[in-house]
Amino acid sequence: PTLAGALLLGVAQGLAVLPGLSRSGTTIAVALWLGVRPRRAFELSMLMSVPAILGAIVLEGRLAFGSALPWVPLLLGATVALGTGIVALRALRGLVDRGHFGWFAFWAGPLALATMAMGLAWPR
Repeated sequence: PTLAGALLLGVAQGLAVLPGLSRSGTTIAVALWLGVRPRRAFELSMLMSVPAILGAIVLEGRLAFGSALPWVPLLLGATVALGTGIVALRALRGLVDRGHFGWFAFWAGPLALATMAMGLAWPR
């Protein structure tokens, strides 16, 4: 993308921290809107996620390593999250490659609504 396009992608990435917005979905949609080829839009979105993921690892890892958390459930949870993430990304890449990215909304939309409802209903 151009410099303006890169800035727009950065803004999309930043807005994706809002509840109900998918980071990868937002950045892929903006990249496609900017005319980036579908496969490249997916790859760009994944590359843009690296700093966010590394930052989360650093911030959350500090808490995990400094506490007496049971390691087996922690490692099991991380392994399951990695596995389901890989499956979900493969499915998303397939949708983007075939030009059916709009189908992503049928998964992301209801999931966003359910997450927001759960957040409102969760005891404080």
